[in-house]
Formats: sequence, C-alpha cells, structure tokens
Amino acid sequence: MRPRAAIPALPAIAAALLAAGCSGISGEYPRSTPVIPAASLRVSEGYVVSLEKIVTYAGIAVAVYLVLDPLAPNWQIEQTSLADDTYLFSLRMKRFHTGGDGEARQVFNRRARELARSSGYSGYEVTRFEEAIDSAMLGTQRTVDAAIRLTGKIAAPVASVE
Repeated sequence: MRPRAAIPALPAIAAALLAAGCSGISGEYPRSTPVIPAASLRVSEGYVVSLEKIVTYAGIAVAVYLVLDPLAPNWQIEQTSLADDTYLFSLRMKRFHTGGDGEARQVFNRRARELARSSGYSGYEVTRFEEAIDSAMLGTQRTVDAAIRLTGKIAAPVASVE
C-alpha cells in the first residue's frame, strides 16, 4: 500500500483563515487594539471595502493558490532503468489540478522520445502502458505505469583521420 501524501498547504490554510477571522486577541492580558485595524478602502463613491474583508479575501486567495499552484507541472515522472535499453516509468498527476486530464500519453511519449534521443537510439517500443485512478479522501489522482524498450541504436560517427 502506498502512503498518502500529506497536503503541505493545510497548516498555511488554517493559519490564514484564523488570522483573517480574528478581530482581536484576548487572553490573560486583553489587548485594547484589534489585530486588524478598523480601516476601510474607498473603491468608488458608493463602494467601501473594510480592511478585514481585504485580509480575509487575500488569505483565501493565498490558500487556494498554495493548493492548486497553477505554475507547477501537472505530472510527476519517476524513471527506473531495468537494463541498458529498458525503462519503467511511473507518472502521477497533481491531486488538485485545473486541467490536463487527457495528457498522460503525451507526457509519457515526450519523455520516452527525449530518453531515446539522449541515449543514442532512434526510437522506442512501448511494452506496457496502464492508466489508473487512485482514490483518496481528499480527491482522486491519475497514475500511469509504463515500460519501454529503446530501439535502433545509432552507431557513433567514425572520426576520420587525414
């Protein structure tokens, strides 16, 4: 059984929501001033936004960005060499994503072409390609397990001596 990946953004989300919702801190020594001052921003003549709402919305936006991270790649690839010309691939999609559901085969083919080219082969043969969906409490995750055999070893160019 594979261990479930923890969400690193969960503590940040909780802290942002708690900070956004606090209007003051009370304890043994009560404070006379709130954490977020009672200020407001006049957007237009008829629309005023309080600083508390701005902090709340900013906290929510940061939490959503940390979970979704739109700049991170959708797929994580692990590659294992079985022999000189045989490789296993394990691809895992981000648990929370905003697209890319149908790109598993494209990502796999791109990586296999790069590997063949960098290893001095003209192509590759797919010997196994299995797509699956792993279910978890916090959402599903697409996975691919695949294997290739590199084909068409390109001979190294012979250096001419003059």
